[in-house]
Amino acid sequence: MRRPSSTNFALCVIALVAGATVLPTVLHAPAVSRDETLRASSAAATMADDPPTMMRTVLDGLRAIGATAIGTGVAVSRGGPPTVSVSMASDSAAIAIGTTPAFAVGDAATARLLEEEGPGTYIDELLRVDGAPLTRWPARGDVPVTYWIQPGAGLEGYVPDNRRRVDEAFAAWGRTGIPLHFSAIADSARADIHVVWTPRFSEPISGKTRWIHDRRGWIRGARVTIALHRYTGEPLSGEALHAIALHEVGHSLGLDHTSDAANVMAPRVRVRDLSDADRATARLLYRLPPGLRR
Repeated sequence: MRRPSSTNFALCVIALVAGATVLPTVLHAPAVSRDETLRASSAAATMADDPPTMMRTVLDGLRAIGATAIGTGVAVSRGGPPTVSVSMASDSAAIAIGTTPAFAVGDAATARLLEEEGPGTYIDELLRVDGAPLTRWPARGDVPVTYWIQPGAGLEGYVPDNRRRVDEAFAAWGRTGIPLHFSAIADSARADIHVVWTPRFSEPISGKTRWIHDRRGWIRGARVTIALHRYTGEPLSGEALHAIALHEVGHSLGLDHTSDAANVMAPRVRVRDLSDADRATARLLYRLPPGLRR
């Protein structure tokens, strides 16, 4: 990954959300170059009553690329002179450094594909996320997308079966028909996707995913964090953890939220398996050009 230059600039980004509460949290993510975007998404805890605040998600994402919170503003120092923009939708945030090209849905072939394959999917909801282009991994042929799972021995609430639940989540998405396959590896430095555990979040979510894409919309890497307990302290069952893993892996592939609670990509995860719409949306996403937006 290309590193930013040493020349710094400062820009103050003010994000005000009615009723939002800012709780300082630092979550680590790979360094982001000025031509890359960091997107953060939080999956609500199963049957949670309250969604996470958008403000916190934005500040978490900015901190992950080197920002420092200053009251209700955020000062960002990076190499440049890039353009910095912040966009929010639901509990997701996209922090774009550099100019990301937008591909309109005016292309005849793309418009026809959306018309023919769109019914039965929630691709329109992904395209309506303000300021966020569609992102996905490039097809790799025989080269797998690799993932590393943090060893959990010694963590409160961790059981060995948790790893199997995550492996099954990757396998389930691999069976959808997208042009990707996945392979678990032991070397975290070589992994495309990192899966780590946390005892619990301090907000009503049970998973969080950050993914980086370049200015064309190709995903470059992702970090998935899965809780072992609900934010209220109760241990998550194996079934609930599997559902959360399905949701978060979906984010790491470029999928965003849908309003339909019958799908695993709903903000509050209430189902335990991929729906037909989840599968169809993933297949269509991987037939569309990255960077596409309404």
